[in-house]
Amino acid sequence: MDNKLEETKTERPLWSTLPVDMLISILERLRYADQIRFRAVCKGWRSDTYGFKRENKLPWLMTWKWPIEEDGSFASLRKEEDGSITTWYNLYDPIRKQNSIVESTQDAIFVGSEFCDAKDGWVLFSKREDLNTGKTTSLFFYNPFTTKIIKLARSYLKVTAASFTTTPDSPDCLIFTYSKFSRTTSSIGTYSPLRKTWKRIYFAGYHGSILSSIYIEGVFYCAFSLNVMGSFNLATKEWKTYGYPMRICRAPYNKYLIDFDGMLLLQANSTAAVSKASHHGPSTTACELSH
Repeated sequence: MDNKLEETKTERPLWSTLPVDMLISILERLRYADQIRFRAVCKGWRSDTYGFKRENKLPWLMTWKWPIEEDGSFASLRKEEDGSITTWYNLYDPIRKQNSIVESTQDAIFVGSEFCDAKDGWVLFSKREDLNTGKTTSLFFYNPFTTKIIKLARSYLKVTAASFTTTPDSPDCLIFTYSKFSRTTSSIGTYSPLRKTWKRIYFAGYHGSILSSIYIEGVFYCAFSLNVMGSFNLATKEWKTYGYPMRICRAPYNKYLIDFDGMLLLQANSTAAVSKASHHGPSTTACELSH
């Protein structure tokens, strides 16, 4: 009798062993915030649905909301009662055209922070801690859907751009940073949240201000103001620079690197075109870059 009961318990199916096609079918019916919670149920569900991408999915927009006084001036974020700081931000879903305001009481971590990159519901921020030299930079992840914050070890160089490979709760997560070390030397830093260690390489050359950065399939790309793009290959630890296509170099452009289904795109918005013919809107050029 006892053996039969044990066999019955053993043969009972587990939620963690649901077929992958069934998991995908469930995910397709969930909103993005619920998809994050769904993947957090267990390691099996997270690993089985790792490559899932919802078709026609548009990125959510996240913007800060600053309180305004009755006279139109900006209000203080610090409460007089206890000195705590509260911040607000808007989350906009472009598919459903829904906007929601989220209140955060995570101390002063967002005050003075700068956006670096966003992927799979996580946003990477940087914040300069040493205001005298501007060199010490703290990095942290924030999930606006769950309000979870993951703080990373400080970078003792001023971080001007950063990107990451995958979600910070994954053992494969790696953060890339770009820093100007001196007038003629720059640095690429890599940080593993799992190992909590920084690694750096240094290379000679000045390419102007960094305009955009992105990570795609093992390579960290940077777009610079002096018509140069750089790439750091994680496997070979090699840094290379490339010139922009001629049609991108002919005008003063704001350049942005974009990951479009694994393709590296360079988008350029002409500020000159906007000032000369503002009634026509900005002039935009995009081209595919081989990587």
